[in-house]
Amino acid sequence: MRVTFLAAAAAAVGLSACATSPASMMKLADARGAVRAAEQFNADQVSPASSYLALARQETAEGKQLLEVGRKQRAGYVLERAAADAELALALASEAPVRAEAQRTLDQVQQLQQGVGGSGTEVKP
Repeated sequence: MRVTFLAAAAAAVGLSACATSPASMMKLADARGAVRAAEQFNADQVSPASSYLALARQETAEGKQLLEVGRKQRAGYVLERAAADAELALALASEAPVRAEAQRTLDQVQQLQQGVGGSGTEVKP
């Protein structure tokens, strides 16, 4: 009984290893994680970020399909690109609120300068 169980377990592990390599699955997980992180930062709502997020989603789906048909090397490249595009979307999405706050601060400084009579010194972004 124990020998049969061990043989079945070994066969299952062997078959799963043939389907996809651990490295390929890690790249798929990395790409999915990067897409989720960008989604949580509302990258869909930020104009330049939304394009990169859409591209990352397409590349993740393409990479998954390539893995399913056994094209592991090509899938690896596509999934790396998907992760990079999702990370770029995340960076752009996280930059937008900071840039908006900086602009508000500059506007306040300019209003204060005008209210004081203006010193002739102009603050430029």
